[in-house]
Amino acid sequence: MKTYKSIPRIGRQEFLRGLNLLVQMVGLKNEVTESNLREFMKQENDVSETQPFKDIEEWLKFSFDDRNTSIEILHRDDDGIVTLTEDGKKLLDAERFEQEAFRLLVRKSRTNFTYFHKTIKALDDKVQSGKYGLGPDLDAEVNTLMVEGGSNTITAGTISGILKSFDLVDKVDDEYQIDPAVYTNLRDDDATLIKEIIREEESEMPYATLEDRVVVKFQWELSRLEGVISDLETQNKVRVYNRGGRKYIQLLT
Repeated sequence: MKTYKSIPRIGRQEFLRGLNLLVQMVGLKNEVTESNLREFMKQENDVSETQPFKDIEEWLKFSFDDRNTSIEILHRDDDGIVTLTEDGKKLLDAERFEQEAFRLLVRKSRTNFTYFHKTIKALDDKVQSGKYGLGPDLDAEVNTLMVEGGSNTITAGTISGILKSFDLVDKVDDEYQIDPAVYTNLRDDDATLIKEIIREEESEMPYATLEDRVVVKFQWELSRLEGVISDLETQNKVRVYNRGGRKYIQLLT
């Protein structure tokens, strides 16, 4: 599967507000066209000092499901009508918009903008080791975390803005730090649930049983479970293996 590294240049301010505005605009109105959407975004920029849609073209690139580096929340049909994708509908209906948005970003960034995913994995390591410091220059630190031996300052700045929008980082005594409580709340809920289910089965269970439980009881899509398991495997929290022709999952820590 082809992957893409960078996030479109959606700006550095009010990411969550912009995302929420888009979802509300398309989800709560009928017969929205791309022209309607552009006019709406322009009006929001005109009435806001911070301009949530500073670059409208880049926001559209980041939102439509026919673009490579997208969060894939909007779909445009053959008649030019814009609707929410299933992921967009989940955002619209979410009880906790911030958490759903963060989960979506992490999931889509595995292929569509991998620099964000690399940044989150690096932050995972920092939180797990209790090292919350990110230095005085957040953009520079993000650039270091996401690019090995290279530089992409524009994407680093965009990711910094997204982290700030989620209140994941604070500035304390001229140094940026991860807020571990906010980070854990956004990042670990799914993982904690999966670990608790496995722990209830004496830390080992058939993978198919886990799939059935989260799909039926919690109404997850299998892709969501696969993403959580992938993260837990990377963190050496679980092990997936075959025994007697059957797939199992074991909790390691």
